[in-house]
Amino acid sequence: MHSRAEPRRASPRLSCIVAVLFTLGCGTSVPASDSGASHTQRESNDGMRASPVSSTALLTATPGKGLAVDVTVKSLILRGDTVGITYALYIRPESRDSLSVFAVDAPAGVTSIPNPQPKTKWWVSPRFQGEDIAYWASLGSLPPATTGVPLYFESVGLPSIVTHWTVGHFPVPEGEGDDTTSHNSLRDNAVKGKTVGVERFASDRTPQALLTRLRSLTQATCTSPLLWVTDSLLCGKLLSAIDQAVTDHSSGRTAETKRSLDHYRGFLAVQRQGALPERVTSAAFWLLRSNADIIGNML
Repeated sequence: MHSRAEPRRASPRLSCIVAVLFTLGCGTSVPASDSGASHTQRESNDGMRASPVSSTALLTATPGKGLAVDVTVKSLILRGDTVGITYALYIRPESRDSLSVFAVDAPAGVTSIPNPQPKTKWWVSPRFQGEDIAYWASLGSLPPATTGVPLYFESVGLPSIVTHWTVGHFPVPEGEGDDTTSHNSLRDNAVKGKTVGVERFASDRTPQALLTRLRSLTQATCTSPLLWVTDSLLCGKLLSAIDQAVTDHSSGRTAETKRSLDHYRGFLAVQRQGALPERVTSAAFWLLRSNADIIGNML
């Protein structure tokens, strides 16, 4: 009778990388373009501090959750129906873990996700375990007090509020890496937060419907739990301008609707000039401004 051979124990770092790659599920990865976006991007830090949205764990003992990460929307571009978003991550000094994974929900699907440079240190995918998710796995190390390289993806739809996940590096216990069907690192080992992403077009894409939607987005950025805009006076001005635009458009006054929408965008433009940067996050600016631009182009 032969005794069963003990499996060779993999190094903790290799186990973690294997788990990151294979928990995506078979057949979900596609080759990513190695080239960056070849278009001019409006950077959020030219005249306005890119106020981050923090993804902070309670630094508990849960593997992968020893992270405090600032997620900043660096830029958002519109090209027809395509939306391109660039994120920057800062792993805060109080983090216990290095960053291993950053992922953004992509309900409209991912049309492009270029490999960050240097490409040998990143692995990307437009899907995670059968779900439409923009997924970046670091094959190197992003320790605390580090800023990561820009991460970019494109989708077709409307800028919206979506979930993001950050996962810290942790050794996978022996044997767990063999089962790639039950383990879900985004469910079990991630810190969740909110950022700007892309959602599918609704069936009603009329200016009136999009104006009503923009009002809801504005209200969401000004209230808990997001609080992406903490200046109550500015929130009041934005809501008043969008309410006037809704009223004007419903009455068939196109010129007045454009004027009201210009006032709305003007209030946001002041933020880019640095008037109240600490009270408006980059996520709020790019979310609201891009949706206002989409409506303005339709009028």
